[in-house]
Amino acid sequence: MPSVSRPFASLLLLALVLGLTGCGGCGGDDDPGDPDSATPDAANPDAMDPDAMPDAMPTQVVECPTPLPAPTTGDCDVTDGSGTAVVLQGTVLGLGTTYLPGAVVYDGDHITYVGCDPSSAPGFATATRINCGDNVISPGLVNAHDHITYNNRAPLPSTAAHDPRRYGHRNDWRDAWPTPPNQYGNTSSNTDGVRWNEIRHLFAGTTSVVGSGHADGMIRNLDDVAAPEFALGFERLQYEVFILNDNSSFEHTIPANCGWDYEFDEREVAALDALVSHVSEGIDARSRAEFQCQRTSFGGGQDFVEKNTAHVHVVAANATDYYDMQRDGSVLVWSPRSNISLFGNTSQAQVMHRLGGVVAVGTDWTYTGSATMLRELACVDELNQTYLDRAFTDEDMWRMVTINGAVAARSDELIGSLTVGKLADIAIFRAEAGETYRAVIEAGDADVALVVRDGDVLYGEDDVVEALATGCETVTVCAESRRICAQREFNQTFATLTAAVPLAYPAIICSAPADEPTCLPSRMNEYDGVTAGDMDGDGRADASDNCPRTFNPIRPMDSGMQADVDGDGIGDACDPTPVGDDLDMDGVANLTDVCPFTSDPGQADGDTDDKGDACDFCPAVANPDSVCPAVIVDSTIYDIKDGTIPVGTRARVTNAIVTGKGSNGFFMQVKAGDAGDMGADYSGIFVFTNTGSPFLAAVAVGNRVTVEGRVTVFNGQTEIDMPTAVTIVNAGVEAAPAPVIATAAEVATGGSRATPLEGVLVQVGMSTVTSINASQGEFTIQDASGMLVVDDFLYVPSPAITVGRAFASVTGVLAHRGASKLEPRGA
Repeated sequence: MPSVSRPFASLLLLALVLGLTGCGGCGGDDDPGDPDSATPDAANPDAMDPDAMPDAMPTQVVECPTPLPAPTTGDCDVTDGSGTAVVLQGTVLGLGTTYLPGAVVYDGDHITYVGCDPSSAPGFATATRINCGDNVISPGLVNAHDHITYNNRAPLPSTAAHDPRRYGHRNDWRDAWPTPPNQYGNTSSNTDGVRWNEIRHLFAGTTSVVGSGHADGMIRNLDDVAAPEFALGFERLQYEVFILNDNSSFEHTIPANCGWDYEFDEREVAALDALVSHVSEGIDARSRAEFQCQRTSFGGGQDFVEKNTAHVHVVAANATDYYDMQRDGSVLVWSPRSNISLFGNTSQAQVMHRLGGVVAVGTDWTYTGSATMLRELACVDELNQTYLDRAFTDEDMWRMVTINGAVAARSDELIGSLTVGKLADIAIFRAEAGETYRAVIEAGDADVALVVRDGDVLYGEDDVVEALATGCETVTVCAESRRICAQREFNQTFATLTAAVPLAYPAIICSAPADEPTCLPSRMNEYDGVTAGDMDGDGRADASDNCPRTFNPIRPMDSGMQADVDGDGIGDACDPTPVGDDLDMDGVANLTDVCPFTSDPGQADGDTDDKGDACDFCPAVANPDSVCPAVIVDSTIYDIKDGTIPVGTRARVTNAIVTGKGSNGFFMQVKAGDAGDMGADYSGIFVFTNTGSPFLAAVAVGNRVTVEGRVTVFNGQTEIDMPTAVTIVNAGVEAAPAPVIATAAEVATGGSRATPLEGVLVQVGMSTVTSINASQGEFTIQDASGMLVVDDFLYVPSPAITVGRAFASVTGVLAHRGASKLEPRGA
């Protein structure tokens, strides 16, 4: 029988019990996990006592009875089998249990066994067996924050250690340093630059990334999933860098009454499968205001702190903010290297962790962050040891780059741990005898022996890859012989790709890069590392520091004092109970307070949803699980398009016919003879669903649909955005409305009929092609009246259109996509 031990006995003892109930952030409507009620989330042990349990449940270590022989060559030995199953043997880092040594078996896409003795696993008798001795078998790393379409250049000069240029807000550094483009292509997919960036992450053991784009193949892109990922069970993740639509304005002001230009409202966010969004990227007042307005429904705010969201950065925050995130099941995505190199400070991730919240880690990008997850882990480890008084255990840090990243992407049912039934996303790291999590934390690219994504070998030790895959080429990584399956994944060899990107940032990171952005917190004339009398390097003398061993400088948001939310003289950064047991000081403990962030001694709760009336945005409507339900206005396309229904209204349009379907939405129209038919003018509209939406997948041209969504204007086009409901009224394929006959001049940009016929099927008569814009998939036609752009959003002509081609007529849906364009639906 295996023996069981618990060597991680240094966990903090149980401390003050804090509540997880009541109304949401700043009096807004939140969901503290499952659901927003006086009962904590029983499925989350940490939620029972956020201050008392700074670590996840301690891992059980199982000492398996059968030792493994040391590999004869390299990191792993292979015994070929005739079946499809693969047995990996070594030190297994399971979720909640570590096996010394143990085994992981996978067959096809999924893991079929984790434990000591794999002989009972299906397919074991004919399996290929990989003995890795003392080396560590871990889930593949999950990068919860990257910009994979950009990071192919060297770091910004200002990110060097001790550089005087540290900023207050991301718009400050963006003013100073325009974002460098990826010189080898930064479109959303399949450019050499994007492929190169994926390989850089692969070499460091990453199998999944939230990266704002993708290349087909290789590592999995959780925010840009395609058909193969949907087939495996992944859902769509919405990734937002500029959720306040401030990407081009370089704004520095704070709008009154939370009057930001929100990309979504809170109901749309609550309806998403998952949202990972950048917020509070800086330390100044604007950074703080951004998050305050995104954690409340009151005062013009939008409550985005929900159980389906993760927030990147959240630097200008205090213990109250992190407590709100923890209660509602929202994840903090921590990118400390990028924060420190830009702002000289970072999120108080240890506070979020101490409160029982989930902290994931992401690299950001090469310009200001880490080139790989292993380099970001090195930064986390350095901060933990030097500046955070070892607030995190090794296991905590390992979880940040595995299961916690999966939780941030709401993919933890599929990836993030070595669990039977989950996908076989696996990375093997070189380790010393008895070494567990530290083998991953201290690893470099040379230490990565194998990387497998849903059962497909992507990269690893030469003989192991040769046994498990074909057509993979040899590559030298930090003097180690490895193989990479680039040809299979990218239809392009690694050698060819290397030649195509000669000036790209290196894909192989053997040691800390000389130009790597700093992980040493500093701000000119404030603090610049550990000194005598300032052991945590925060600029406060130890004698007057409310956290002498934990970095917690005074930030602009702190009103001249180190943060101490509960006023007990111990700073939030090191306080084992940073929000106390009665945060709002109304005499009602957090555990039972229906409004823990709003003083409310009376505890009135008229709709009995466990959100007190004092902090419930809809006190007469029960909404225990999320934000207040939307008020839907029954409308017509006519009312929306002629302005009767104002922008921002949530409207319901009934029984419209789908006239065209593109990559991120569909057009619908009133047909002559329909109930309410008022003619062709203002009878058509575009519904933006975004790519990957199940609503988009379900509809077909010719269906009758009822749509609920928000009225908005995008690129000059009035449309319905991010619908919360699309009901197919009739799944039959009905004939389209008759096209409206118009001249090119009438429907071109600025034409007399362009606005009334926007979204409507239109036919332009005899015309000739005068020019081609191949990069945009467009061509221009000219009739006797003038010119009109024709676009390929709904249909790509084949063979390609050529200049001089004559048409008897061109029919399509009229759209306004920055300019008036005709969208043909077919040949």
